[in-house]
Amino acid sequence: MSDDEFSLTSLFPSRTPPPEDDDLIRYGPLALSLPSTQGKAITLLADKVFNPALVLAEQIELGQISVLGKSGTVSSAQQKLTKKVCELGAGTGLPGLFAFTAGAGKVVLTDYPDENILQCLWGNLRRNVDAENVLSPDKSEIDTRWCTVEGYEWGTDTEGLNRLDQVSSVLTFQACRWRF
Repeated sequence: MSDDEFSLTSLFPSRTPPPEDDDLIRYGPLALSLPSTQGKAITLLADKVFNPALVLAEQIELGQISVLGKSGTVSSAQQKLTKKVCELGAGTGLPGLFAFTAGAGKVVLTDYPDENILQCLWGNLRRNVDAENVLSPDKSEIDTRWCTVEGYEWGTDTEGLNRLDQVSSVLTFQACRWRF
C-alpha cells in the first residue's frame, strides 16, 4: 500500500465539492464570499468562516435548530408561523442565510458597521436570496419573507437595530442561542 491510500483526504473525503475558480465558499445551496482584509474585517476576524458558523448551519439543516413554526412547512398561509432570526457577528452570514433558505420568515444579519464587512454581507445576501425577499435599507417592510443586513457594534444600544423587535431567535458566532 502506498502512503496516498492512508492520506486524510482518502480516509475522510469532503462532503462538499472542491471549490471552483470563483473563490466562493459553498455550503449547501449557498455561495459566499469573504470580506477583504481591509478595515476592521481582519481585526474582528470577519474574513474567516469559523466552525461555530458551520455547526449552526448544520444544526439548522438537521432540524436541531428549527427555523419553522410548529407546522414544519412554509406556505403563504403559514408564513406568520416561521421564526424571525437575528444573527449577531454574522461575518459571511452563513447561519442566518441558511436559516432563511431553510424557511425562516424574517432574518436580520448584523455585524460591525464597517463598510467592507457590510458590503460583503449585502453581496452574500443578494447572491443567495431572491430579489423580492431582500429588504434593503430604503425599502419599507414587505409583507412576504425577507432578509436584511444591519450594522451593529456589540455592547451598544440595540435601539439602532431597526428590525430587532421582530426577532424570535438570535444566532451568534459563539454557537449560542437565546430565545425571546
